[in-house]
Amino acid sequence: MDLTCSACVGAVGSVIFDYETLGLSLETLIKLLVPLCSVVLDHDVCQGAVNNYAVNICLIKQTYLIYVMSNGNNLNYLQPEIKWIMDNRGLKAKRFCSILLGGRCGDWEEVNGWDVSLPEGKPEPQDPVLPGNGSVSYKVLHLSDIHLDLSYKVGATSVCDLPMCCSNHTAMTDDPAKAAGYWGSYNCDLPHWTFEDMLLNIQEQHGDEIDYIMITGDYPAHDVWLQSRRSNLEHTRTVHDLVTKVFPDKMILPGVGNHESFPCNSYPPKDLDVPEFSIQWLYSELAEYYSSWLPEDLRPEFVDQFSQNGYYTLKIRPGLRLAMINPNGCLGYNL
Repeated sequence: MDLTCSACVGAVGSVIFDYETLGLSLETLIKLLVPLCSVVLDHDVCQGAVNNYAVNICLIKQTYLIYVMSNGNNLNYLQPEIKWIMDNRGLKAKRFCSILLGGRCGDWEEVNGWDVSLPEGKPEPQDPVLPGNGSVSYKVLHLSDIHLDLSYKVGATSVCDLPMCCSNHTAMTDDPAKAAGYWGSYNCDLPHWTFEDMLLNIQEQHGDEIDYIMITGDYPAHDVWLQSRRSNLEHTRTVHDLVTKVFPDKMILPGVGNHESFPCNSYPPKDLDVPEFSIQWLYSELAEYYSSWLPEDLRPEFVDQFSQNGYYTLKIRPGLRLAMINPNGCLGYNL
């Protein structure tokens, strides 16, 4: 970690120096990121990231990288997040790398040495008491981290130099041991037909037993260098439609994962008041999708809460209230 940390601090410090002291343009700095990224990732992936993204951080198969992300090829369409942070928050290399790499890198003590002051009135904790025999119980299906790959291609290589293989942007192979199978491959994300078959099996084996379903996000694939708002919403909509098709009469309680947003992990707080970074495009769209999963009497309350902040609380059974928290605002990789 020491060598990785030193490399991170040096590289990020150089970028910040070039921008703040030498006055290099953001476009010039973006060009410098391609060879830096290419040290650990395929050059084409890095080039695609530079062409299609504004600066953001994503976690791809346990590799932490700086990506350049925007909502299209026009860099002026969306103000890059790193530029805004450098201009308004004084981004420092040691702080950045301590968040990116964790451990004992950079200013990790300062980053992690904070306290939260709680208001008066917090009740003393009490030991939980188990319900008695004969108490009401529910059986719940929990679905999470589905990561559909709508570009999955049977026969494409599952062994490649990209962060994600088995897609229509990876090469085909004649080697059966390396080819993407019909039902999926260990090194790749999930075909939508495999997810549907899994749902059908659950319905057949347990459908009558399920009282309600919790589904907690992460629908898009890990091909973050190819993503857009449209593609991420398409993945979400596909999951929504398949779950609705197989479980049309079940109450489904949704949450939001870190991959639904574009760029990945980007969940700006509502009070930031920077229109370019508003996340309302996502919350409003998801609220429209998800409201059909709830009983009609709960839909207005759900839409009002979720469309604003991506979280909600609903009384779903007598004596049972669900609180769905949106943790993405506190995600370490949320710049």
